[in-house]
Amino acid sequence: MWNLLDYPSMVLPVANFKISPERDPPNTSYKHSTSNPYNKPNHEMYHPNLFVNQPSTIQVVGRPFDDEELIEVSAAIDKLLREHGIGSQNKIRADRVSKL
Repeated sequence: MWNLLDYPSMVLPVANFKISPERDPPNTSYKHSTSNPYNKPNHEMYHPNLFVNQPSTIQVVGRPFDDEELIEVSAAIDKLLREHGIGSQNKIRADRVSKL
């Protein structure tokens, strides 16, 4: 979707990050917005047991025409995730991006 709007984006896989039914229960105090008809049905669909073994990702979106900056920021996030043992096995190489 972001590419259709001319916003560069990257998706970073997150390893060893799992949804826990005990730690991630549905928010029973959530009050949905009446201005958006999709809020309530989307909130009601969430059940942590459905997501226990699903892969997780982080999507990073940059400003138009700032692709190199997006790659550098994504590489920094990826490095932090890997340092904490939840990043991907594949390292983002921001140093391989040519500067314009």
